[in-house]
This record gives sequence, structure tokens and C-alpha cells, in this order.
Amino acid sequence: MQFDIAPYSLPAGQLPRATPSLSADLLRQMLDVQRQQLELMKANQTALTAMAEAQNQARKRSWFDRWQEEFPDLPENCRQVMPILERAYLNLIATLAEEVRDNNGESFESDFALRDFVDRFGLPLVHLGGILSALAPLTEVQPNQGDNPSSS
Repeated sequence: MQFDIAPYSLPAGQLPRATPSLSADLLRQMLDVQRQQLELMKANQTALTAMAEAQNQARKRSWFDRWQEEFPDLPENCRQVMPILERAYLNLIATLAEEVRDNNGESFESDFALRDFVDRFGLPLVHLGGILSALAPLTEVQPNQGDNPSSS
């Protein structure tokens, strides 16, 4: 079996000739589409992050609701300690910033100095930030109407 395929050619003048202005216009259009796609991806990522945070807070709220009878004062206690922990967190950041500023980054020239810096500030910041993140949703828990005699 044999197929004969004749080349297809458009009549003269039907296909636009590639010109510098046409190429530049196509590139601009492609760039605009890519920018739109990037904006959509950013919006999608923002929405997903917000949704995950809302789910996380709802999970912590339901967690507290299951144990509310055993820990009725927990939200109020969390509200009382949050300013203390926040201040400690900010003091640690301020100390870190002062040290870096005072040393002009020179203390990071050796591997030992960099590791020492990370040991002194990295883990405490991460752990304290985790504690703040764990307590923050509980500070927003409002007592049930039946639990608060002053709300009647």
C-alpha cells in the first residue's frame, strides 16, 4: 500500500510574514498570558493557605470543645500568657537583630560562628513561634453562653 501526499501550500499573501513587530507583539501577548497565570497561581495559593489556616483553627476549636469541661479556664489562661510570650519572642528577635547589626555580618564568616548563631537564636525562635501558634487559636475561643454567668 502506498500513500501519495501532496504538499499543502497556502495562496500567496494568506499567511502573514514574520516581521519584527509581529514577533514582538506575539512575545508581549505571551508575556501577558504568563503574568495572568502567575496572578491566578498567587491568588490560588493565598486561598489555599487561608483555607488551611481556617481548617487548622477549626480543628483546634473542636479539640477544645471536646475537652472544655476538663479545661474550662484554658482560653482565659492563654489570653493572659500570650502577651508575656509575645514579648519574649520579640525580645529574642530584637537581640538577634542587634547582634547582626553590631557585627555587620562579620560573625558569619566562619562555620563555627554561624552554627553558634543558629544554635542561640534559631531553635528558640522556632520553638517559641510554634508555642505562640498553638496558643493563638485558643485565645480567640469565647466561652459558651451557659458557661459565662455575666452574659445573662
